[in-house]
Amino acid sequence: MTKTNSTINAGVHNGTGIEFQKICALHIIISEYDYYSTQSFFLSIENYDDFIFFHHDINDIIKWTKTFQAKKASKGWTLDAKMHEIIDKILSIGAALKADPAALHQDYSHTLNFITNNTLTLHDGDKKKKTHALLNEATIKLKYSDLDKKIQDNIKRLLKEFNDKSDANFIELDALVFNFIDLPKTYKAQKELLIGLFGSVFGDKVSDHKAAIDTLLSMFRNIELQFNQGNIASLTASEKKISGTHINNAFNIITTKQKAYNFWRAEGKELSQLIKMPIYDQLRYEIQLSNCFDFFKDLTQFEHQKILNFAKEQSTIPNTYYNESNYIEHLHTTYKNTHNSQLSDTEVKFAMIAAYIETRD
Repeated sequence: MTKTNSTINAGVHNGTGIEFQKICALHIIISEYDYYSTQSFFLSIENYDDFIFFHHDINDIIKWTKTFQAKKASKGWTLDAKMHEIIDKILSIGAALKADPAALHQDYSHTLNFITNNTLTLHDGDKKKKTHALLNEATIKLKYSDLDKKIQDNIKRLLKEFNDKSDANFIELDALVFNFIDLPKTYKAQKELLIGLFGSVFGDKVSDHKAAIDTLLSMFRNIELQFNQGNIASLTASEKKISGTHINNAFNIITTKQKAYNFWRAEGKELSQLIKMPIYDQLRYEIQLSNCFDFFKDLTQFEHQKILNFAKEQSTIPNTYYNESNYIEHLHTTYKNTHNSQLSDTEVKFAMIAAYIETRD
């Protein structure tokens, strides 16, 4: 029988303490976007560890896992009692993952990560002439397996002193990785840095980088405070994970919205005359187009799904239009003549514009 653990949901009771974890998770996704945008992965928050990237297939077979214990700090870390406790917990998580109720792939692997925004000094314990390894801005990753053997042995010794049963999990040490993340101390400053990072990656593909970060962080709120049912952690628990597809869709929506805004600023005046868009509605183009892209991703918004599917079907039919505004007018007129809609005329017009942008690439 699977044992329950009353501490599994401890982090859930302290929602304000996981802002740093969310910042770290999003920082990793943005800074490694070329990698994560092509991966089939899930993200879980407050499930086993602070946050976890992992992959499982449709049969819940887990192939790889990257766990992260995220700790912000106002001073540097050393191999003190606090660090021993953290490492011991991380190793225990590795053992627990291998005992997860979900099945593991025959080639399953995981890395167990400690990540912090301050320096970490590892040493061999020799009082006269210590061998050091320093984690900081210059060396942002230290793998336990790459450390000097004297430092490795010292970590084992200190862990054994902290917990005399810790050697049962020493097999997990080769999966242990210490990571430095260049984030300031306060949440406000961390978020501002994240906005700057987003801007450096996406540039003018998105005009409002702050709004983009707010949108992406809000995705995590639905899972961060969900309880592990029965106090049992499981990677495949639907209430504790968000799919990489969902995350990538959010990135795509953000960049596609910007394409639509740019298109409207270039073509809106001519297009408004062709489809007879009232001046009042023209001034509200940002919120109207934004709503359309959100509705396209919501399969319960049937009217918007109909318009999007219509635009997709029309895009495969050869046409003789050389002007985008004229083509959108054609789409709008054809749709009105062939479909009934519960949306207002203005909503249909903006939905058709957004559907054209969504399908033209």
